[in-house]
Amino acid sequence: MVFLGTGGSGAPPGRAENCILAEAGGVAVLLDAGPGCSQRLLEAGYTVCDISYVYISHLHLDHWSGLFDLAVQASEQACRPPALLAAGPVAAEAREVLLPRMPGSFREKARLEAVEPGGSLELGGLALEPVEARHTVPCYGALLREEGGAALYYSADTAPSRAVEEAAGKADLAAVEATMPSSLAEVAAATGHHTVEQALAHRRYMKPGSILALVHLTGSSLGELRERARRGKLPRGVLVPSDGLAARI
Repeated sequence: MVFLGTGGSGAPPGRAENCILAEAGGVAVLLDAGPGCSQRLLEAGYTVCDISYVYISHLHLDHWSGLFDLAVQASEQACRPPALLAAGPVAAEAREVLLPRMPGSFREKARLEAVEPGGSLELGGLALEPVEARHTVPCYGALLREEGGAALYYSADTAPSRAVEEAAGKADLAAVEATMPSSLAEVAAATGHHTVEQALAHRRYMKPGSILALVHLTGSSLGELRERARRGKLPRGVLVPSDGLAARI
């Protein structure tokens, strides 16, 4: 996997927004496609032609507007654009909101497939299961499992919940959003996000040897994490990835 975009909306300098590449068994999946995703993909040595699927967690712009650039690149390179995946409630809205904003060449060739909550979809050697989030609009993270292998959980945008705890507990690597500094817990709850402290708390639910990666970073949350790291206050097994960081799980 590659952390292509680790910033949230209004990302800190040097960070694209909300885009993670997961690859197994010849199947490559983008988890969200925020602004800057296509450039980061090229920097990592991939093109849009290498991507099989793009999973859209929800329809806030910082999670899908980079799809336009990917669509243009697919047209330029004369390859079929990736198939779009979304949980049922998000897919229904995407057909009305997202697809009409894509280039005509993309709309003619792309397909959008709904994955019903509570179910899973087989993607070659990967199984994708939507995980319901607590956000201000319908939003679903994703649990990706490699057949007989590792599991990756991507939280998307969400306040803490039992569903997040359970999914993190199943993952070898959990990419959990850490949008707000710990001092803004009330704001985080009102906007459907984690604080840094709440995100770090998920380590207690995870398996020994697993990794908690903090994403959807803002200037204030990144500043707090850097200060915690300086003081030696980041728990073992916690990763604060920069864009372009690759990991094998």
